[in-house]
Amino acid sequence: MSLNSNVFFKEQFLEFIEEEKKFFIQYQKRFLNNFLKILEKNYPNVHLKEEDIKNINNFYTALFLNPALQTSNYQDLIIISDLLKQYEIDKTIINKLFLLMINHYIKYIFASSDIQKLKKFINLIDFYIDFLNYHFKEDNFKNKLPKKIFDFYFSKKNLYVFGVYKGVPISHNTQIISINKKENSIKIYANNYQIVAAKFQKEIYLLKPKSNTTLKAYVSDINTHQKILTLTNIQKVDRSITKRNYIRVQPKDEIKAKIEYKDKIYEGNIYDLSIKGISIISKKIPMDINDNALISFTLKSKDEKCDFNFYSSLRSISTYSDNLLKYHFYFEPIPKEESNLEKYIKQREKEIVKELIFYLNKEFIELS
Repeated sequence: MSLNSNVFFKEQFLEFIEEEKKFFIQYQKRFLNNFLKILEKNYPNVHLKEEDIKNINNFYTALFLNPALQTSNYQDLIIISDLLKQYEIDKTIINKLFLLMINHYIKYIFASSDIQKLKKFINLIDFYIDFLNYHFKEDNFKNKLPKKIFDFYFSKKNLYVFGVYKGVPISHNTQIISINKKENSIKIYANNYQIVAAKFQKEIYLLKPKSNTTLKAYVSDINTHQKILTLTNIQKVDRSITKRNYIRVQPKDEIKAKIEYKDKIYEGNIYDLSIKGISIISKKIPMDINDNALISFTLKSKDEKCDFNFYSSLRSISTYSDNLLKYHFYFEPIPKEESNLEKYIKQREKEIVKELIFYLNKEFIELS
């Protein structure tokens, strides 16, 4: 089995965890108690601190209550790796804990004798064991800073910072101020617009001028007065953000969209749209990349309502929240449809810029 987070979603482990949430909530205390019992028996000289106990619970949460694989931010999974190394505890303790957990789950579903659920549970545990063993072996839990970051820092080269505010792109030149190797984070200068945008959109991009080198990062802290952003979870991405051909905007109000696929209709909310694409937030839809569907929605531009029906191709799927996914579709509008879309997008773009300026004035009024 592959060890990346795509498998986690492809195998529908997230949906299974949601379905069995009652079990996972009930089992958390037992998981900790089993950890302590195994520790007492095999490592009598190890005495955990209160913080260590908390970290074990955080580890369990990152696996079964709020899975870290949803965000690719493995901080709570790092904790258990560091804890085992600190006390020189063999990592096979995790395997023993999982084995006890499987035994308990068998008792939990005994009355229903649901073999399919048991298979799914064992597959989930197998996936986690392989995933953890791989990362323990490679010491690859921490999203270590890419080499490019050090190159930019020591050479004092400029970078473009690219953020998005409700679909409107914001970019400026910057330099890396400092690097924190322990936290795998960096600090950069940001302009007023970027500071405001970062409060709403935590994902941000660093681009090397005249190059396809693109780094994606997460805004972990914002210092408004010093105009400094702290970035973590920095990783190289394959596609340059500058290749986006059309402005995307987020609707002001909630707009429903219908997705007709294989004679079934699914509903979702529009996240953003452009002249040739749309992103829809919805629960799990049994679609694969490049599948086609009929997308229907209505837009209101000033006092005019326009209905749209596009045969669209699914280009990608990303995680939006615990139980919602973001589906990215591509379509080719006819000239009239393109004109109506363009009217809406231009109107929305003006509204978003106006809104951004309002927040900007409000945020930095003390600095003026």
